[in-house]
Parts: sequence; structure tokens; C-alpha cells
Amino acid sequence: VRITECAPSAFPGLLQTRDYAHAIITRSRERLADYEVQTRVMLRIARAELLTRKREPVEFHAFVGMSAFTATLGGHQVMADQLEHVQEMTKRDNVTVQAIDMSGDWTDAHSGAWILYEFDDLPPAVYLEHLSSCAVLVEDADVEVYKATAEALRREAMSPEDTAGLIASVIPRLLGDTK
Repeated sequence: VRITECAPSAFPGLLQTRDYAHAIITRSRERLADYEVQTRVMLRIARAELLTRKREPVEFHAFVGMSAFTATLGGHQVMADQLEHVQEMTKRDNVTVQAIDMSGDWTDAHSGAWILYEFDDLPPAVYLEHLSSCAVLVEDADVEVYKATAEALRREAMSPEDTAGLIASVIPRLLGDTK
């Protein structure tokens, strides 16, 4: 199974720490009871096991907007922990993260978030999530657009190595270490 995700404004759920997920979920427009927040956080964190399980971990490629790397969502310590987590996850053979600089020319990432699921024994699908609804695209022509978009973003985004360098440079600034 392969998952490719374009996340222009925040780290994908599969790469989120508990505190980062909590910060996102509690800042949504939807007013949730504490138990609902905790349930959503727990489910989000549990899904991440797809990347770390011993037997057939999912191959995951994330394109993440540059602002997600430099934001202070949840505070400086939460963001530093989030970036350290992403840094550790990218050491795995099945996880790739590429930063996308969205401050310049238009890229396909500007069109919004999406997730492409490619299965070994099922047709591929694209998941789109919006503020109050979602859609799943399964028509070949629709899916092919997202496959082509993923290939374009692989070329346009920072390399995985440069993205790792970005993460390594941001963490000390978040923690107040200016050395």
C-alpha cells in the first residue's frame, strides 16, 4: 500500500505527535467535548501505526507546505517535538517528506490538501477533505490527475535531504538556541 499526501498548511495526521494533533483538533471551529477531543487524538495517533508496524508498513510520501515547518502551532515546544518526530520518521525507509515553498510561483499544492491511496489489490482512490465534508474520487481520469500532480510535486518540492536540513535548522530556533 502506498499513500501520497499533499498537506499545504499542517503536517499530515500520519506524522503528527499527540500534542500537535491535540493543538489542531482543539482549534477547529467545531466545539468538541473533552472526551471527543481525546478520542480524535487517540484515533489519529493509532493510525500512524501503519507507518511503523513490523509487517508490511505502508509506504508514505508527504508534500508539506513550508509554513507547517515554521509555524508555532501549540507553542514552541510542541512544534519542536513535532519536527523531531518528523525527523525520526523520515529515517524510516518507507517515509519520505518533502517541503513545498508556496511563497513564490503557483504549484499544484496551492489547490489544497489531498491524499492518494494506491493499493496492491484494489483500484486507487483520492480523498479530499474540506471544512465540513469530504469526497472520495475513484474515476480513473480523476485519480490520474493526482498521480501526475504527485510526480510534479516530487520534482518541484525540496529534496528529502534538503527538507531534513530545514527541519534541523528550525528546531534550535524554536527552542531559543541561536548558536
